[in-house]
Amino acid sequence: MDLKRNFRTILFFLAVSSKIFPFEMGAMFHIENLSFKKDRTVAETGFSSSDLTWGLSSVIAHSTPDKWGFDIKFDSNLPLRNILYSYLTFSTEYFNFKIGPTLGLFNSTEEIIKFGLSGEVLVEYPGKIFLSMGGITTPGGDLTKSGEYLQTGGNIVFGFYVPNAICSFYISTKRYTEKISSGKSIDKMNEYYFNIKIFEKNIAYKINIKIGYQRLIKEFTGTFTTKNIVNSIILGTALDIEISNYLVLRFDIDNSLYSFGQENLTGTNMKKYFFKISSGFLLDISAMKK
Repeated sequence: MDLKRNFRTILFFLAVSSKIFPFEMGAMFHIENLSFKKDRTVAETGFSSSDLTWGLSSVIAHSTPDKWGFDIKFDSNLPLRNILYSYLTFSTEYFNFKIGPTLGLFNSTEEIIKFGLSGEVLVEYPGKIFLSMGGITTPGGDLTKSGEYLQTGGNIVFGFYVPNAICSFYISTKRYTEKISSGKSIDKMNEYYFNIKIFEKNIAYKINIKIGYQRLIKEFTGTFTTKNIVNSIILGTALDIEISNYLVLRFDIDNSLYSFGQENLTGTNMKKYFFKISSGFLLDISAMKK
């Protein structure tokens, strides 16, 4: 009874808050074995399916009738690790734009906070086609002290609408570079996907299917130079379930259909099951008052 009463109290508080400050919030948690560990050393060999890593994403978004708004997002995912994004947003029927500072948080004892900049532009002909481009960068030239790091990345998406579906091509690159005692440690991920999001009116669920190619790189430069590469053909499926007009649950799984190594991982046995499983929710506080 106490649990039910507390849950109702939380819902009431959120509903009242929505009248004063309408916003959306969401979170996703994932676990995977298709990534290099943060603490992988230059001496390590192989790529084990038993090395699990986890990540978390959360977001709060607020928009106003005059087209302006803001987003706050926290990501703790490889290879970029911990980043807090804050965006000022501007939206119209054909154009969306957001830009703002980023904070790398607790990724290193040398730099507890790392300032950066991120932005994204979306151009759309509603119901026909769309194109978006975005990126993140952190200032700084050559890294000189152990623990200093850079977080950089970019993506581009081109999509089009067909009956009951949205199709898109997605290209992304992410890079985390850190100074270590023997040189530099570089984590990089490149992704190339084709996505199909299937939906139908008055149906409480949506299905997203993607297929593509992912390339993971773990490189050490300096006194000891090594490079480990894992290439994978990925098939992913995501399911969105609309529980109510304000709550959506999401379940997502990416499967490696085929993986193979290059450079130091050439010939490594990759006949194992590699995956990434995610689950989370999206809560539209503004819809709770309707």
